[in-house]
Amino acid sequence: MRIEISTKHITLSQEAKDKIIDKLLRLSHIVSDEHARLDLEVIHTTEHHKKGVVFEVEARLHSRGNLLKAGCEGEAILSCVDKVEDELKRQLLKKKEKRAANERTTRRIVREMRGKE
Repeated sequence: MRIEISTKHITLSQEAKDKIIDKLLRLSHIVSDEHARLDLEVIHTTEHHKKGVVFEVEARLHSRGNLLKAGCEGEAILSCVDKVEDELKRQLLKKKEKRAANERTTRRIVREMRGKE
């Protein structure tokens, strides 16, 4: 899985990028597509209604023609990355289970049709 990190209004150190990549590589055991691409965008937002430093993390995972999106806003980049990772993991497992259920149903129908012949 290829991971691309882009930033807006902030620069990340190489150490921070490495930590983020290590966290997101945990998704690679769920994604069976080696050509999958994860685009992560870290944005430093300056909203006058919120106090302190606010970061927004958005992720888009392109895999097998599917696009999964997740986002988070918070004061710490790494905690937002954890939340985004959890959301993408939830979406991936849901999609994987749907695909498996569909394959089971298809196999059952084929067996029934063969039995009627």
